[in-house]
Amino acid sequence: MERSLCSLVTLILATICAAQDGSADRTDDPIGFRKPMNGTAYHVYPSKNGKPDLSKHYVLNHRVFVQKEVCATCEQEVDVNGTKVKFIRVHIPGKPCIPEADFKNLGEDVADQRMGRGSEFQRCPECEQLAQLSGGSIDRCHYGRSYWIRSVDFEEFDMEYLAGRNVPTIGILTLPWIYRFERGDKAPLVEGGFSISAALGWKFRVSARQEMSLFPVVAPGFRSLNYTTANNSALEGDASESGSALTIAGGLIFEWEKKQVGILLGTDTPLNDLGKTYAYGGAPWLAFTIGYDLYTADSKAKGPTNE
Repeated sequence: MERSLCSLVTLILATICAAQDGSADRTDDPIGFRKPMNGTAYHVYPSKNGKPDLSKHYVLNHRVFVQKEVCATCEQEVDVNGTKVKFIRVHIPGKPCIPEADFKNLGEDVADQRMGRGSEFQRCPECEQLAQLSGGSIDRCHYGRSYWIRSVDFEEFDMEYLAGRNVPTIGILTLPWIYRFERGDKAPLVEGGFSISAALGWKFRVSARQEMSLFPVVAPGFRSLNYTTANNSALEGDASESGSALTIAGGLIFEWEKKQVGILLGTDTPLNDLGKTYAYGGAPWLAFTIGYDLYTADSKAKGPTNE
C-alpha cells in the first residue's frame, strides 16, 4: 500500500509540475481592452478619407471596451503640429444604431424583429445628432463603429476584457480537512489526512475582466483513514491502524486564474477489512477543498459586445 501511495503521489506531483510549466499560457485571450482608471481622458477620432479626422473627437470611458483592428491600412502616421504621430484603428463592439428613417421604412413589425434580443441593430433616434457632435463621451450611439486612437494611448490600455465561456474542465483537488456528520452514537468529527481527487466539471465565467469562474463538480478520489477505538469497533485499547478509502463527492468550485477553492459533499468506501467496522464508512461528510485547473476545453464562441 505504501509503495502504491508513493507512486500515486509522484504521478500527481509530476502532473502538477507539467501544468505549471504551461501556466504562462492563458486559458483564453482578451477580446478587447478598457482604458485604465487613471483620470486620463483618452480621445478617439472618426475616419475621414481613411485617416483620422482630428477635427472631431470623443472621450472613452472605462465602461466601454475596444478591439484593435488588424489590416494593411489600420495604422497611419498623421502630422500633428509638425510631429508625426502614429494612430491605430480600433473597433467598438456592439449593436449599431439604425437611422430612424430606415427604421420607419422597415415597418414596425419587421423593425421589432430586427431590434429584438439577439438582433444586430438597435433603435436609438436620439443618437442621430449626438453621434455627430464632437467632444462627447463614447456610448451606445457609437457602438458598432471604428475610430482612431493614438498608438501610445492604446498601449496603456491594460484592463483586459475576456469572453464569457461555458466549457468542460478537468482539475485536481485535495481536501485539507473534512467534517463527518454525526452517525448513531458517534459524534461529529473533523479530521485531516492525505487526499487526492479528480475534478470533472462545467465551467461558467462570472467575470468579464478577470479569469474567474464558478462551476459544479463531480470529484472521485482517494483518501487515507486513521482507525482508532473511537471510530472502529474491531480495535481495542489504544490501538490504531491506517487505512484508505475511495471517495466520491460533488460540490461547487470557485476558480481564479486556474487556482480553485470550494465546498464538497461526499462519502467514502473503505478498502480494507477494518473498513467494514469503521463507524463513519459510507456516511456523508462536508469538506473544504483547494485545487488546480489542469485542462479547460477551448471555446470558439463569439465574445460579448458592449451593452
